[in-house]
Amino acid sequence: MTRYWMEIEYDGGCFSGWQWQKDEETVQGLIESGIYELWKEEVRVTGAGRTDAGVHAWGQVAHVDIEREVSPRGLMMGLNYAMRGKGCVIKALGEARDDFHARFDARVRGYCYRILNRVAPPSVTRGYVWHYPWSLDLGAMQEVGLLLESCEDFSAFRASGCQALSAKKTLDMCRIEREGEEIKLTFVARSFLYRQVRIMVGTLVEVGRRGGRDVSWVKNLVEGGTRKDAGPTVPPWGLALTHVGYGERDTRDMSFSIDKRD
Repeated sequence: MTRYWMEIEYDGGCFSGWQWQKDEETVQGLIESGIYELWKEEVRVTGAGRTDAGVHAWGQVAHVDIEREVSPRGLMMGLNYAMRGKGCVIKALGEARDDFHARFDARVRGYCYRILNRVAPPSVTRGYVWHYPWSLDLGAMQEVGLLLESCEDFSAFRASGCQALSAKKTLDMCRIEREGEEIKLTFVARSFLYRQVRIMVGTLVEVGRRGGRDVSWVKNLVEGGTRKDAGPTVPPWGLALTHVGYGERDTRDMSFSIDKRD
C-alpha cells in the first residue's frame, strides 16, 4: 500500500463542501469515486481542512492510501480525466511517507476573501467575489485587523455547530488591502474555527461601512464577546483556501508535480 499526497484546486460553487455527504456532490466524494472508477478501490481521502459549501480552494492538500501500484503521474492524470468538467483538478501529486497526515501535520493554513467594492455587480468574477457596492473605510478595517491578530479567544467568531473543544486560537496574519476595485482580506493561522473567517470578514465590514460600528466594539469582542455580539457571516463564494503549509513536518516527496515527469 502506498500513501499519496495531492494538492487540489476546486470551484466551491460546484460542491456541497469538502466532506462526503450522501446524495450530495462533495470534493472528497468526487475524488474517492474517481479512484474507484479507475482502480476499483474503495478509499478514504483525508483533507487538510473541511471547506463549506460554496468555498473555493486554490491549494487544498489531502492524502490517500492505495493498494494498487500506481505511478504519481498516472494517478494524477487518471483522476483529472475522471473528474473532467466537474470543477475540481489535482494540481500536483506525489508519494508521501506512511506517517504523513494532511490534516494533523499541517502547521499553517491560509485563506483569502475577495470583496468587489464597486457599484456595478460582477460579471467575469461572479461566483468568486462578494459584491459590496457601498464605500468601505480601509484604514478602520486595517485597525481592526491588528486587534484580531492580538486576539486569544475567538468565541465571538465561531458559528453554532463548531465542534472545536476550545476557541483559543492564534491568528498569525490578518492583511487587508485594496487592489483596484477589490478589497482582499488574507488570513493565516495554524487552524480556524467553524466559519471563523467569514464571521471576521462580516465584523470587519461592519466597522468599515459608512456609519458603521466603532473600533471599540471589536475591542470588546476580542476581550470576551459572544457570537451574537459579532458581525454577520458573509457569503461563502468570496472565500478560498489558498494554501496549506507543513514546515518541518512536510514528509511529501515534492519531486513530482504537474510540471515534471516521473
